[in-house]
Amino acid sequence: MIEVVGHHNGSEYEAALAFREAISVFWPQVSKSPKNIDHIIISANVKISGYKVSDIDVVIAGSLSGNYSFVPIRVIKDKSGKPHPNTKIHVKNFVVAVEVKDQHERAVQRTGDDIEVFYSHGASKGWKSATDQNDKQRHSLRDYFYDTKVKDVYVDRCLYMRGLSYLDAPGALASGFTGEDFFSSLAALSRVSNIGGELYIQACKESEIRKLLSTSIFRTVMPSKLDRKRMDMLVKDSAQVEKVIDVIGEKMLILRGQGGSGKTVIMLQAAWQLYQREGCRTLFLTYNHALAADIRRLMLLLGVPSSPYEGGITVKTVMSFMYSWFKYFGLLEEEVELDFGQYLEQCKNCIELIKAEALSDNDIQSIIQQDPDGFAFNYITVDESQDWPDEEARLLKLLYGSKAVFLADGVDQLIRGERTNWGEGVSSAECITLALDKCLRMKRNLSVFIRDLSGLSSVPWNLKVNDKAGGGRVIIIEGTYTDQAKLQGELLDHAKENGNSEIDFLFCVPPSSVEINKGERVSSISQFLEDSKYQCWDGVDQNIRKDFPRSKNQFRIVQYESCRGLEGWTVVLEYLDEFWDLKKAARDEIGLSEEEEWAFLELRDVSRQNAYKQVIMAMSRAIDTLVITVRDFDSDFSKLLLDIARKNTDYVEVIR
Repeated sequence: MIEVVGHHNGSEYEAALAFREAISVFWPQVSKSPKNIDHIIISANVKISGYKVSDIDVVIAGSLSGNYSFVPIRVIKDKSGKPHPNTKIHVKNFVVAVEVKDQHERAVQRTGDDIEVFYSHGASKGWKSATDQNDKQRHSLRDYFYDTKVKDVYVDRCLYMRGLSYLDAPGALASGFTGEDFFSSLAALSRVSNIGGELYIQACKESEIRKLLSTSIFRTVMPSKLDRKRMDMLVKDSAQVEKVIDVIGEKMLILRGQGGSGKTVIMLQAAWQLYQREGCRTLFLTYNHALAADIRRLMLLLGVPSSPYEGGITVKTVMSFMYSWFKYFGLLEEEVELDFGQYLEQCKNCIELIKAEALSDNDIQSIIQQDPDGFAFNYITVDESQDWPDEEARLLKLLYGSKAVFLADGVDQLIRGERTNWGEGVSSAECITLALDKCLRMKRNLSVFIRDLSGLSSVPWNLKVNDKAGGGRVIIIEGTYTDQAKLQGELLDHAKENGNSEIDFLFCVPPSSVEINKGERVSSISQFLEDSKYQCWDGVDQNIRKDFPRSKNQFRIVQYESCRGLEGWTVVLEYLDEFWDLKKAARDEIGLSEEEEWAFLELRDVSRQNAYKQVIMAMSRAIDTLVITVRDFDSDFSKLLLDIARKNTDYVEVIR
């Protein structure tokens, strides 16, 4: 069997079809064979998260049990370097990272076996080595397979130059290639094994290739109804986005609003438009791994590249991005892990090197040219910018300039500490703030519920209720959600009646709902759902958060600290009173600042307000249905919720 998976758009998918056709013509019996005997999967538009290269145009992997062989069109050397002219090669299994190029012959040049192509736009213009780019892809793909427990796999590379009619180079193909050409190109670069005088292409053990073929990159990611709405929203023009595009690059831009005001959407809309209009490449930075995974999934569904050559949108976590700079500055060994204090100290060291001119602008630009995949960006968008340490903000501005930076500032959404001073060294004429004052995410009843809670808790929440989005339901439960199997079924039925899927649920849990099982972090919610035969993306585990959910049939689960920026048609907040207690206790430990003491504030009041700000932020993740569980209806926090429920019985349900 030969399968083609991935999204049906662009030259990448067309290339995948061309490979299927070439192999099918060369070995017709493969297409007819059951996949437990012979199985080849060709995956187009592959995205892998957290690696040096995240975009791979096409990945081809195959496991062949039958007698499949060919005679290469050039002299082949085995692993020991011995040449084998006109010798049959047997193919057992293979894995290939394919880079697809459409440049015409005037935009292609060759030096030895290195093929360069010319880019006229994107964040990295000029002549670039496509061979080197393809080699980085195969290394990233190998690392991905290693992290998914597929060991000792050799990944081949292949350049597919669709704009050329002829090309004689190892590891490269021109348009109109045949299956014989394809396997000959692999043999020219591959570790061809000589076993008893017979030659073999074999990327790994048979047991490993079967595991490899079951990894998530060989599954098509299908959008849910909510995904489609988000996709439609991102590609729309709007007056707010035009304001952003008019300013970005000319001034530092700050987009300010509370949770649910649409800051993240507007940032991504602007990045999309800049890519479409000018081929720009934008970096989306966040310290929330779960949000990074969510946006990467959306970019895959939209078919947005993240290449320094084609442009697009790249999503990275802040610390991983800064770590990459530390390594290039010679301040960090490859495998060293830093605690947060050491990390901030390295940020300061980089700042000092730049300010002392030990690292010049030319040095920084040279690093960007050396590693365009990692560092070449036209613009930088900063998620939750109010919560960055000042050292991170200073370093980012020194590396890219304040005018390339676009900030999303969440009002009353501080977690790390004091509000970040992004304006340091930036004059008022070089900075502009756009305020968002309307609730765009939540249906009306949910907005009213949160507005009532903010009033009773004295926490400002100034978003205007969106009366055009009517409806919304709140359910308050005493006890754990894991006892609510019947309710879970009803909520899923309601979501599906409205065209939504499991991926459109978001479960948030406190630390007490997470345990270690066989070395992995597992939530009680995921155990409950999986016992009921559901699939889960359990983002409480850091290894799970590296990749995004690959199936719309997976429920998403995160800890409260990771819910900012996320949204769900149905949101379940497990033991919200416990989260409130934790946030209050954390603020109690900090004590009052000098300004708060001068204002004669009480620590008790400051801590309570901080806790309510955090639970309101979590509540604002919901679109249609909000489920809140608490341990005890007699706690002060629970009593406040119940007071609101009694006044709004038409849309709030209480389950004891």
